Amino acid sequence: MHYLRIPLFIFLSVFSLFPQTSQRYFETFDVNNESGWSFIAADANISIQNGRLQVTSPSDDIIYIFPPLGATKDNFSFKVRGGEGEVQGGGFGRVSFKAYVGIHIEDDTAVVMYTNDIQSYVNPQYTVLGKWQLSSYISSFQLDGVKSGNNLLISAYMNDTLKYSGEITNADEGLFYGQMYIEIIKGSQPLLWSLDEIDIRYNPYISTPGTFYDDFNNPRTPWFRFGDFETIGQGISVSDGKLKFNYAGTTETAMYVIPPVGSVKDFSVEIEGGAAGSHNAPFGLSRFFDYKNYITFNIEEDSIEAGYAINSYEPVFIASAYLPPSMTNKLKFAAEHGVNSITLKAWINDTQVLTGTINNPPERLRSGVVAMGYDRGDSINIYLNYASLTYNNFLTSINEKISNPINTPLSAVNFPNPFSGKTVIRYQVPVAGHVTLKLYDLLGREIVTLYNGKAESGEHSLEWHAGGTAPGIYFYELRTDKESIVRKLVLIR
Repeated sequence: MHYLRIPLFIFLSVFSLFPQTSQRYFETFDVNNESGWSFIAADANISIQNGRLQVTSPSDDIIYIFPPLGATKDNFSFKVRGGEGEVQGGGFGRVSFKAYVGIHIEDDTAVVMYTNDIQSYVNPQYTVLGKWQLSSYISSFQLDGVKSGNNLLISAYMNDTLKYSGEITNADEGLFYGQMYIEIIKGSQPLLWSLDEIDIRYNPYISTPGTFYDDFNNPRTPWFRFGDFETIGQGISVSDGKLKFNYAGTTETAMYVIPPVGSVKDFSVEIEGGAAGSHNAPFGLSRFFDYKNYITFNIEEDSIEAGYAINSYEPVFIASAYLPPSMTNKLKFAAEHGVNSITLKAWINDTQVLTGTINNPPERLRSGVVAMGYDRGDSINIYLNYASLTYNNFLTSINEKISNPINTPLSAVNFPNPFSGKTVIRYQVPVAGHVTLKLYDLLGREIVTLYNGKAESGEHSLEWHAGGTAPGIYFYELRTDKESIVRKLVLIR
């Protein structure tokens, strides 16, 4: 009889599958400033103090925070340390045009949730995967996602302890990619929040950085919508190969989108489209740090302008040109950086019509995410046929703290757990070779050999039907030529 020694800590632990990723963004705020980050915030004071990102605001109800990386796909791990302050709640996760998966925190509860189709930002409909009460002391939260066929395995941690592990079966395509972001929600007091550390392991959505083209044939595209939350859920859509902005009301609204390229320095954006009806809202394209620090292009009536804002809502325009509305269907905007300057350029129907230079710009104007859309209008009826971007990413192998492949660890998880009848065991092996997977009872007696043979590196799965096996606690051992791990499963009836 073969016996297996099982350490005591195994009885107290639940394990999850570690995501296999190719890149890592890790920031401790000890050396870098807040450059490259972007904040959807109108009245926030943002700074780095004592190795922390500090955000305060007397009036912003919700602030969205974007780290510098672009959209991610498939597997990810998103960990934050800190997050202290005077807030009602918030959260973090991955969001695409219509789908979202993340951890939401409010009052004394953390909730793991997702949605396939964001129809409303005022009354969103989410599916709750799991929830737990917050501890009196919290040092970190972490959310992991692993793509397994058409399923998405989700694990959530608090203080490095696993709090939830489960699976979204037959997951919507939009859940497999999106932009990573943080949300903080103001309570009754002025908003005060800090972040000590952020650690994101990911696979880039854009395989060749520096160029991105979207013909809007995918309604699950990983653009991010923001603006007037009462209108953008229905008002910004992708259908019939077009990105559409539609609104008709009695009050003015704002509707914007962020492409999935992340924080950029030099960039050019070309768009082509038209109006499908009455329209009176100005168009804007900006690269922003926040609502008071940005470079911008603005189109209103028959004029196109370029300018910037430094600690001000209203921009200073440095160049303008005539724009014939009825004859314009293609626009291009660009920002080019010199040693102590930024040059803004614009084209109408492939003809350059505008150039202007910002001298000695502050650091906050030198990078950020690009956003475009419409505001200050009560009638919007516009579509884009495509958007084409070329750019220099803010993150490079020099200023990205860690940007390297992450080795596949030996790991395993089964779902559901506890289970009745059958469970699926998914496991990863770092290198090809001989693998055994065996099941043992509490006394270490071997119950069954689940697999004994060769396995390629990467992810594998098998289904175990318990049959007449008695209910109870069991352990399975995954062993290769070089290492082994043990995991617990619970059979119930």
